[in-house]
Amino acid sequence: MNLYLVRHGLTPWNVSGRLQGWTDVNLTIAGLEQAEKTAEFFADFRNRQRMRFYAIYSSPLRRAWLTATIIGEKLCMGVTAVPDLREMRGGIVEGLRREEWQREYPELIPAWADRANLDFGWPGGETRKAFRKRVLRAFGDIVAQHKSYDNIVVVTHGGVIKAFLTATHMEDPLGPRPYDADNCSITHVQFIVDDSENKSAEIWSVGCVRAFNQVGHLHEDVDATESVPNPDLAMI
Repeated sequence: MNLYLVRHGLTPWNVSGRLQGWTDVNLTIAGLEQAEKTAEFFADFRNRQRMRFYAIYSSPLRRAWLTATIIGEKLCMGVTAVPDLREMRGGIVEGLRREEWQREYPELIPAWADRANLDFGWPGGETRKAFRKRVLRAFGDIVAQHKSYDNIVVVTHGGVIKAFLTATHMEDPLGPRPYDADNCSITHVQFIVDDSENKSAEIWSVGCVRAFNQVGHLHEDVDATESVPNPDLAMI
């Protein structure tokens, strides 16, 4: 099975460095252009590989949903919303830049900086442990609906991609580094799935990352500086 994980296009809060979480931020004009280029890539990739995409799933947050619908229109496919594909909920820090929340809530910094601390959570938000659990649940539910040979597009958020790859212990083929996904980047995850009815979380143990944070399809006309790394809302 092939999962093509896409981070949403650029937003105004990406540009200003504000933590988004569940706040429903729209795309910028550059973000819309990124989504269009990503849609064109998938259509061309499908034709060149003589393959079929079986489904498109998306976070219901506007920035991801709009990116997904643009891809879906190009592929003549509908999009299915999956609430558990939303970004980590940031509670009180949503809308703040890193320097702002660290100045206002310095007591949160030690636990946030300790990536091994899965009990860390934002007041009014959710913990890393809860976030990872729902992300794995979302991907598990998606996989359970498909055959072992299906190709699936999942449009979501940088934190979700990072949480999924980290929680499933999939290694970056380009070497050790943080799993920061750029706007409208594509990450290709491939794994073996038993077509029996008893699919389980063990499927992640036979998965691998075939390509991570691929943005070549965006570089032709869009300035690479317009793609902004995901702020460390979770430090997953």
